[in-house]
Amino acid sequence: MKTKKPKKQRVYETDAGGCHVMVIEKDLELAIKMLRQKMKSADKIQLLKDKKEYVKPSVKRRKEILLAKFNEQFRNND
Repeated sequence: MKTKKPKKQRVYETDAGGCHVMVIEKDLELAIKMLRQKMKSADKIQLLKDKKEYVKPSVKRRKEILLAKFNEQFRNND
């Protein structure tokens, strides 16, 4: 019996920062899985979710300040 070799997907990045996956042996599901992992590691999905609604700059700044205060308290407790 011949054993099948595992399929290897290749992920390519474009100059514009996008990425695409080459489909090997008509295995579309594996290609989609690889593309999702690549997008997640590049934080592109989070950027798309953040752009769904407008957030005022003052709200962003307030959130950053609160996060910095929390991190400072956490560091001081050690």
